[in-house]
Amino acid sequence: MRKQHQGRHTPLSLAEPNRVAAFEPVLAAITKDMLAREAAWDVIINGDMAAGGARPFAWDHQWVGKGKVEVARDTTTSVSAPASLRLRSLDGPAQASVEQPLRGVAGRTVTVTAQVRNAGFSSVALRITGLDGAYKQALNQVVIDATAATAWTRFEGSLAIPAEVPNCRLGFAVDGSGSAWLDDVVVTVSDTPAAPAGTNLLRNGGMEDGDAQPIGWTSTWAGSGKVAAARDTAVFHGGKAALRVDSVGGAAKGNASQAVEGLAGKRVRITGWVRGDGKAVASVGAGSFDAGWKQLGWETLLVVPAGAPGEWTAFDKTFTVPAGTAKVCLGAAIDGDGKAWFDDLALCEAP
Repeated sequence: MRKQHQGRHTPLSLAEPNRVAAFEPVLAAITKDMLAREAAWDVIINGDMAAGGARPFAWDHQWVGKGKVEVARDTTTSVSAPASLRLRSLDGPAQASVEQPLRGVAGRTVTVTAQVRNAGFSSVALRITGLDGAYKQALNQVVIDATAATAWTRFEGSLAIPAEVPNCRLGFAVDGSGSAWLDDVVVTVSDTPAAPAGTNLLRNGGMEDGDAQPIGWTSTWAGSGKVAAARDTAVFHGGKAALRVDSVGGAAKGNASQAVEGLAGKRVRITGWVRGDGKAVASVGAGSFDAGWKQLGWETLLVVPAGAPGEWTAFDKTFTVPAGTAKVCLGAAIDGDGKAWFDDLALCEAP
């Protein structure tokens, strides 16, 4: 039996002491590089894809739902030199993402800006996922939908992260067949914002006015099933009431909406709060339409998945309304058999 030494440790030594002098500078250089990268790691690191070899440094957590995807650091196609992150499907359609952790975002609002290009995928998005303290999935939200970016396009999106979700990742996700590129990713955090300054162009965004239904939110649409809009004075975020959208008689997909005119070519900021019941998907989106109701653009503001905790979640997004837009329609939507609440909605012109 080997004798154990109590209270002291025998120093490690190299089998060939003459190599110590050569090894120590290498170790020192590696340590210095690791400490420098750690110091630079604020919310994310290597958003410009400058560091790395065959793959960008730090973008190393990969998820594959189906098929095969190649993750590469592309030095031939980028917005800013020297490289971009590229996802490419192999041997047919695929569903996958590549991610990295977000630091210090719990209880704060995350704003993501990025340059994205899509060549063929049916869906391309930047998504934030999160685990709660028990490592159960509590967040899975699209912050940027870049599917339509057939050329390099700059996007910006924001999401309020619940305080009870400390383990979050930012993912670049694709679905289908093709190639997609990501570059110049910048992530900033701030305290969960108040409503934007300026005039709220939505009528009754706080849902305070009305009786059975909130004034200004009586227009409903259903792609399948039937939905109903109601003014709920028992469940609300601020004030004394919220908009509630219910499925009627089973699963449904639809929304309650309000249209705002006179915004063509302008930058707007939309904020608000959403709560799901854990049974159906709740979402908010803004569609831009011309005078003939042809859709010119779509912005996904927030998606609360089925199964998510029934808590209020904030959203905050700024975007430019397409030229030629006659109406911007803000839709409070539900998909499934259940209900969702919407409150303190604001749409203002942004600087």
